Amino acid sequence: MRGRSLALFVGIIAIALSTAAAQSSRFVITNRGASVVRAQQWAAAVNAHVAGADDEAARTMAAWSPANLADLEVEATAIATLIRNRRAQVFLLPVPGERVVPRQILYAPDERDVLQEIATTGGERFLARAVLLHTDIAMGLVTAGSVAPDTRGSAAVVSFADGTTLGIRRSGDHWQTARVLVDLLRRRAEMEPLARDWYRATMAVTQLHEQWNIVLTNAAVQRFPDDADVLFLAGAFHEAMAAPQVQRLVRTFPGDVEVGVRSPGDERRVAIDLLRRAVSRQPEFAEARIHLGRMLALDGKDADAARELTRAAAAVTDPVLAYYASLFLGEVREVTRQPGEAIDSYRRAAALFPSAQSPKLAIGAMLAGGGDQQAALAAVQLPADRSESVDPWWSYYRHPGRSGTAWLADVTSRLQQVGPPSP
Repeated sequence: MRGRSLALFVGIIAIALSTAAAQSSRFVITNRGASVVRAQQWAAAVNAHVAGADDEAARTMAAWSPANLADLEVEATAIATLIRNRRAQVFLLPVPGERVVPRQILYAPDERDVLQEIATTGGERFLARAVLLHTDIAMGLVTAGSVAPDTRGSAAVVSFADGTTLGIRRSGDHWQTARVLVDLLRRRAEMEPLARDWYRATMAVTQLHEQWNIVLTNAAVQRFPDDADVLFLAGAFHEAMAAPQVQRLVRTFPGDVEVGVRSPGDERRVAIDLLRRAVSRQPEFAEARIHLGRMLALDGKDADAARELTRAAAAVTDPVLAYYASLFLGEVREVTRQPGEAIDSYRRAAALFPSAQSPKLAIGAMLAGGGDQQAALAAVQLPADRSESVDPWWSYYRHPGRSGTAWLADVTSRLQQVGPPSP
């Protein structure tokens, strides 16, 4: 909120640092013997893991070095090729159709036989189970042991609270591995809705738990640029990245950590663009309009902000969303010197959540600024019974992800139902 401090902002930011290079020339990847052996170990872990469990299979994979994990993309691509064509002899990375000149992966006959066995035994079901394994690890559901010190292809996980860094942990980028596997599943057209829902669910659940994953968000928008939910969640993500606490945080990172967070103004403009795209594709998306209105207001576009917030306020029935719309509209009215309308909006927010401090403080500040100290003091009084004290503003940045747990459970169930090996 302009002119007022934000609630405590905690969480982690996940950052991709670099990608390990497979042994190769510019166009050919060779010497895959050790990697194929690791692929066998990976396949055993995939088949042993129980979705959602902190089991030995998952802990084994969580301890892989970042370089070995990043290198796994090569064998995963070859296995996916063999699932679709058991007679395949040519393996390309990346898959044809991407805007990169593909490199050919060369295997010795016995190495190809190992990958063929994994593909034949598991089929599409194997890729789906692998997605579940690496998603569980990436989500932090697995007890992380010691990771080999090789940081090539690693990710940095930065823990913070209210703009202060609590620690930086480097590990293998299991989000990247999961994305690669989801994209391999997407090569079958019927898997496209499941892939989209995986991105939507993981974006939402990471925001819910304040795990701010920049690369995951960018990848989702790149792959699904016309999906209203993906655009909304990405817009809400960049709105959070514009918050003062995050901006203060990223300025404290060591020089070798490339965060990818822009300046506050640039993050706001990215958020505005994404949120506008969301409402253009789904005009009745009132929640996206609330976030768009707030970003427009913070960007100084008060007339546009008032229009979006007014439209949203008239459409929402959820009390939390109605609270946000009234709170932000009150601020716009206050900034544009409409004190009566501003206080009315703040009072509507306060009526929805009587124990919420934010609208009461706003009203009190306006009355005090007008010289009515007694009324200002009365305005900030909270109910005597504060046993259920809650201010939705405190969870504003998490609220877009509130459906993430249910969405992820649905995606997990559907991945578990992916069919038997291809004929």
